[in-house]
Amino acid sequence: MSLKFNIDKFDGTGDFGIWRKKVKALLSQQKILKAIEGPDKLSDSLNAEQKDDMLEMALGTIILNLSDNVLREVNDETTAFDVWKKLEGLYLTKSLTNKIYLKECLFSFKMDPSKGLGQNLDEFKRMTIELANAGENEKLSDENEAIILLNSLPDSFRYVKAAIKYGRTSLSLDECISALKSKDLELKTERKDNDLWGPSKVSTHGGNRYFLSLIDDHSRKVWIYLLKSKDQAFENFKAWKRQVENQTSKTIKVLRTDNGLEFCNEEFNSFCNNEGIIRHKTVRHTP
Repeated sequence: MSLKFNIDKFDGTGDFGIWRKKVKALLSQQKILKAIEGPDKLSDSLNAEQKDDMLEMALGTIILNLSDNVLREVNDETTAFDVWKKLEGLYLTKSLTNKIYLKECLFSFKMDPSKGLGQNLDEFKRMTIELANAGENEKLSDENEAIILLNSLPDSFRYVKAAIKYGRTSLSLDECISALKSKDLELKTERKDNDLWGPSKVSTHGGNRYFLSLIDDHSRKVWIYLLKSKDQAFENFKAWKRQVENQTSKTIKVLRTDNGLEFCNEEFNSFCNNEGIIRHKTVRHTP
C-alpha cells in the first residue's frame, strides 16, 4: 500500500528546515533516502539498474516539491545528491553572521500577549530549530531553552514563572511548557469578553438602543445589558463585575474588548489597572 503526503513547495521564503525534514521523511517512506547522501551510499546488494531507478526517483521527488524560482537555482544540478547539497548551501545558512542574528532573535524573544500561547510557543520552537540547523554545535541544551522561554513570559505568567524556578536544581523544556499550558488554561477560564452593539434603528420600550454583551470564555455564559447610550457601558461593567465576583467567589483577571472608546478611555483603563485586570484588545468590530 502506498501512502501520499502533501508537502508545500519550497519557494525560498518559507522555513527550509521544516521543508527539509518533511522531504527527508517522504524519501524515507519511499525507501530512497540514501540517494541524497550520494550514489556510493546505496546498498551493494542493488544492481546498477535498481540504483539508477532510486537516484532518479529521489531527484524527481525533490524537484516536484520545489517552486519554479527555486528550481531555476538548482537547474544545473543533475543528481539528487547535488540538488540537495545546493539547496542546503543556499538556504541552510551556517555563516557566522546568520548564527549571530539567530541568537540575537532567540535571546531577545518576548512572548506577544496579543497572540495565543500556542502561537508564541510555535515561534519559539521555530527559532530554536533554525539555530540548531545553523551548525553542529549550535543547538542549545534543553535547560537553556527552558530558561530562555521562561524569560520571555509576559506579566500574566509571573507567578507560574516563580513557581517553576523555586527550589529546583534543573529544569526541562517539557516541564516548562506543560506548566505554561496549565496556566494558560486557567487564564482562559478566568477571562471575560465583552462587546457593545448599536445603535438600533428602533429603540426598546425603555428607550434603549444599545446592548452590552459579556461572555465567560470558559463556560460561554452570556450576560446582556440594555443601554440608552454607549457611555453607560462602564457603569454596567462595574455592576456586572461586582455581581459575578460575589456569586462565584472568583475575581476577573483578564478582559478582552475591541478598541472602541467606550472600553478604551481613561476612566475604564484606570479602573482595570486598579483592579489588576489584564486587558486584551482586538481590532474594532471584532470579538
